[in-house]
Amino acid sequence: MCLADRLHSRWVLLAYSHRWRDWRDAGGAVERLRMVDLADPQPRRREQQRPDGRFVRSADRLHRCRRLLPDLRAVTLALVERWDGTSWSIQPTPNPAGTTESLLTGVSFAAPTACTAVAVCFPTYGAVTLAMVERWDGASWSIQLTPNPTGETFIGLAGVSCPSPTACTAVGNSPGGTMLAEHWNGRRWSIQLTPNPTYSSLLNDVSCVSTTACTAVGAYSGGALVERWNGRRWSIQRTPNPAGGTNVSLNGVSCASSTACTAVAHYNNRAGRELTLVERWDGTSWSIQRTPNPVRASKSGLTGVSCASPTVCTAVGSYTFASGVQMTLVERWEGTS
Repeated sequence: MCLADRLHSRWVLLAYSHRWRDWRDAGGAVERLRMVDLADPQPRRREQQRPDGRFVRSADRLHRCRRLLPDLRAVTLALVERWDGTSWSIQPTPNPAGTTESLLTGVSFAAPTACTAVAVCFPTYGAVTLAMVERWDGASWSIQLTPNPTGETFIGLAGVSCPSPTACTAVGNSPGGTMLAEHWNGRRWSIQLTPNPTYSSLLNDVSCVSTTACTAVGAYSGGALVERWNGRRWSIQRTPNPAGGTNVSLNGVSCASSTACTAVAHYNNRAGRELTLVERWDGTSWSIQRTPNPVRASKSGLTGVSCASPTVCTAVGSYTFASGVQMTLVERWEGTS
């Protein structure tokens, strides 16, 4: 599952919020930058207050503002929202002391009192990233201790799936291409060995239908990557790549049973256009399913999927026009198309 799992009409949405600190310069004047969410890639009008009291407008992006104002710091905090059947509400979530960024990236429900969320956090500003897990016990969220691979300074968890309250599997990776799989046995988290087809490999999501049947998806230098857990070890499964396709990356996966999994992705065709991609597991092999792409879109991609049954799946993503305008995208599978 990607960002939300459903159980008994309750939903949890994971995201992150931003708080800005105002820093005083040596002369005691305040330089303030008023801006919108970091997730917005588009430049926005901003006002910077100079020591002489004047405001100067700018449309520079965040990284340029950081160069101009090196003392400016953004604090990114974990965000959880819960649906009770009528409305959404924000739930208090802990953040590690001193952490400058905490981004929750995946969530899975095993029961109303057992919810697990995974994240990547920055204990210090830009110096290192660590994997993080938070758990809901029906009353509050708390941080669980998780191991991080020895020697890795940049690591994070991207997806999690819990077939029971005492069994969860989380996957992630590092920017250097090191894959990570961790397992919760009801008492503690431990790292599982995963085969790497190349050094540049990553896992983006995982779906478990039982403690002995998990499917993780991602990418490597050769294209789509799928690994399967059989209760004892992880093994790589053969997956097809679109003819002439490059930059194939499986972003999300959902398994309705051990013989019915759907993975969603994006790839570039021979002309360089980014297109949607769906692959399906029938218990024996993976095959590519035909998917539509919005007319006049310069690029399209799918990032998450949820399957209520082997014949009913909904995938989400986005598409972009040549003008740069980005739109949401939803596609549905009903057993035949």
